[in-house]
Order: sequence, then structure tokens, then C-alpha cells
Amino acid sequence: MSSRRKGRIAHYKVPREVRIVDAFPMTVTGKAQKFEMRKIMEAGQSAVGAPPPG
Repeated sequence: MSSRRKGRIAHYKVPREVRIVDAFPMTVTGKAQKFEMRKIMEAGQSAVGAPPPG
């Protein structure tokens, strides 16, 4: 995040990292499956169903 934005919001609200994904894993009712997103983050994948970059 740019230093200009860091000065405008509290330090604890600044994200540690930002990941761009193609799609979120969703339930049948249309809600994001947060537990699946945590698994993806722990596995180090950059996108749903995609291998880590590199």
C-alpha cells in the first residue's frame, strides 16, 4: 500500500498482503466460504484452484 494511504488510516487497518484471485469459493446460498479461503492462504496458493506462482 502506498505511503500516502498509510498515513490516512490506522496502522492496524493496513493489510499485510493483498492477493488477487479469479473467484472466491462460494456456498450454494452465495456466501463466501471463509474456511476454504483460509485453507488456500495456508497452502500458499495465489488463486482458487491454481498452483502457487513461481
